[in-house]
Amino acid sequence: MKMKGFSKVALLVVVLIGCSVLGVKLSVANEKKVYIFDDQLREVMVWEASKETGETIEDELPTVRQLEEIQEVSFMDVTSIEGLQYAKNTKLLTITNDDYSETKRTITDLRPIGELTQLESIMCYSFLTKEEPEQDISYMKNLNELKSLHLSNFPVLDITPLSGLKNLEYLVVNQAYPVSIDSIAVNSADRSCVMEQPVKYSTQFDNAVKTIECKDEKGNEFPDVHVETDGRKVSITNIPTDMNELFLQFHGYTEKSINADFIVKIPIFWY
Repeated sequence: MKMKGFSKVALLVVVLIGCSVLGVKLSVANEKKVYIFDDQLREVMVWEASKETGETIEDELPTVRQLEEIQEVSFMDVTSIEGLQYAKNTKLLTITNDDYSETKRTITDLRPIGELTQLESIMCYSFLTKEEPEQDISYMKNLNELKSLHLSNFPVLDITPLSGLKNLEYLVVNQAYPVSIDSIAVNSADRSCVMEQPVKYSTQFDNAVKTIECKDEKGNEFPDVHVETDGRKVSITNIPTDMNELFLQFHGYTEKSINADFIVKIPIFWY
């Protein structure tokens, strides 16, 4: 009997020690200092963390705990957002890339945004002066708290990763410059082609009005070129033989703040 009692006490001591060690490890992890590579982003993150915690952050090295207190982040002209993922309780994110600025700094990897699962609003503004490669936004697929998403002048054609975001009420996507895709082969005899639809809408556009137009590089319409789509394939007929590339503009919208404009540049190979 005494041995059983002793065993219970020993087990309790082991559990308490284990919990204590775990608590120490968690505390150490939370007090780990984070170096944020981009100087612009580092300045913003340090300022926000200091504002939320009321603590002085030395040497621009906030801890994980301090970064987790950040509720809102807004920055512009950064080249990297590595480190942003530590602000995991952030609810509002605003990103501005100004291609007219002297630095012309461009973010090349936006995947850290995917770890900010408490985000309710993302506003991403890009003032581009040239074409940019198509962006993959699959990192957004788990942002289940997201209510508002504005991607301005953002080079994306596939927004299906947003389909599972049930709280998304406001969605705007538009482009100032086209996104280039692979060339199409057109027979000079019949001047027509059928191609896979390059734009992939999310389920937020299931009941949306969708249009498609053919234009030249200056945005002028080609009234004689006929374009139609069944949602999977695009048929284009009566293409002028002197046209070396064509531009398709896709527009989808609903009455409930869901709106998207895509511009696709397609080189033509005549045979």
